[in-house]
Amino acid sequence: MYKKKLPNSGATALPRTFDDLKPWEGNPRTIAPDNDARLARSLAVYGDLANITYNRVTGHLVGGHQRVRNLKQQHGQLALVAADGRPASELKRDEGVDYLYVETPTGERFPVRVVAWSPEKERAANVAANSTDVTGQFDWEALSQLLQSAKVDDDLDAFMLAEGTTQPLLLAGWDKDDAGDVNDPEFGGTKQEFGEHKKIEFTCEQWRRVASCMEQCPGDSEEDNAAAIVRLCEAAVQEVE
Repeated sequence: MYKKKLPNSGATALPRTFDDLKPWEGNPRTIAPDNDARLARSLAVYGDLANITYNRVTGHLVGGHQRVRNLKQQHGQLALVAADGRPASELKRDEGVDYLYVETPTGERFPVRVVAWSPEKERAANVAANSTDVTGQFDWEALSQLLQSAKVDDDLDAFMLAEGTTQPLLLAGWDKDDAGDVNDPEFGGTKQEFGEHKKIEFTCEQWRRVASCMEQCPGDSEEDNAAAIVRLCEAAVQEVE
């Protein structure tokens, strides 16, 4: 029987009930009501599509294409085993198995969910597994606080975030006292206030345009830079309204 060795650090207690799967209060992800409803429907129709999923009827992957590709690139040919450690090649072709596991040379396992679906359901599930309309989104202020407490500047790669993604976080926690004169008549607009902060959300593309302007027109002082950033942000927001 396969037994995974536990790390020798911190708590290692297993959850005893479903209620023990408690959410983390610092989770920076939220989900819109419509996306939440679609996620509920996806779980009801297809189950969990987060893992590598294999359709034994067609012999195709339903989801996990990029995970499998990356695992092959990192490790080459890997072992595919049952939960008890038996090689998948030793199982009967019609054996009832819900999960197999890709096993790396270090003993780490990646679950492979096995389903028996029609080609039509497979195609629909493939789209559902990759749909951004069943996912959540970052609460930028919560994420900003999390990254700041974790000293993200020292280890950005650990969070698997592109540099362009993290740039708007500077705005999520921006103190208004450092943001220049937002009531300047030239500014031509106002910003919604959140306590002692100003919050503006950008797409990555919008932020790249703002950052490009900042690089081309730097100020001579920190105050000039702050005022210029405020004006650029307002212009970008007005442009997309």
